[in-house]
Amino acid sequence: MSDTVSYVDMARMLASNEVEQRESAFLQLTKFFETYDDADRLQMLRLWKGFFVGFCLVDKTDNQLKTADIVLEVVDKLSPFVLPVYLSAFWELITKEWHLYDKFTLDKFLSLMRRVFSATLRFIFSTSVDPMVFVKTYQDFLFEKPKAKGCTYHIFDVLSDELPRIVGEELVRNADNKEAVYDRAVIILEGFFMFSNKDKTIRTEKELRRVLTSLDEEIIGEVLEKINSEDWNLRHKYLTLIFEVLNANQSESEE
Repeated sequence: MSDTVSYVDMARMLASNEVEQRESAFLQLTKFFETYDDADRLQMLRLWKGFFVGFCLVDKTDNQLKTADIVLEVVDKLSPFVLPVYLSAFWELITKEWHLYDKFTLDKFLSLMRRVFSATLRFIFSTSVDPMVFVKTYQDFLFEKPKAKGCTYHIFDVLSDELPRIVGEELVRNADNKEAVYDRAVIILEGFFMFSNKDKTIRTEKELRRVLTSLDEEIIGEVLEKINSEDWNLRHKYLTLIFEVLNANQSESEE
């Protein structure tokens, strides 16, 4: 942990009404985490709260994007031990406060969520740590106990954009170990399948179908082979959706 700035001090600086102090805190955040060696959930929530307040005060789109990118820089600095707590605290707080945001504030946070989720996906594929450790960071709050379904639906949207791109990049980078890439893709999708089975709404099924449609047929085929849920009803839903997507793709190609 930093010798000069405490958690409380950093949170206060991030939430400051003074533009210069707030911007200084944003710039210091990455450095603060370079020596961060603790995984205290409450302290991490405090930091995120300060970041959220400060982020709401950033008024120009370019500045908002630059500030959101700081989150990605921090991801690169944290250890696999601390990172899940960092990400989990983000999802816990944003789902808890989702209903407090007006339309304009929400637009800011949708961009921030996209960056955080994309960073989570990239880390899942780039680390040798059990991917379920990181899947749990969003699964607990978005799927197991969803307090803000709008937040969950947005993540479906992000997944349909980000997963195909990241999987494609990883298949090129790991051409000799494609199975490992497919394995991790299946684990990532598992939470989305489970939420779809639990929620049972037309919109949720539509969102999941869109995610599957966004994937390359080779990836869908691998997902089909690797599905191993012990819940036969859930397994049947997996298979039905996947075959529907494959058949739809085949029909489009024949036309």
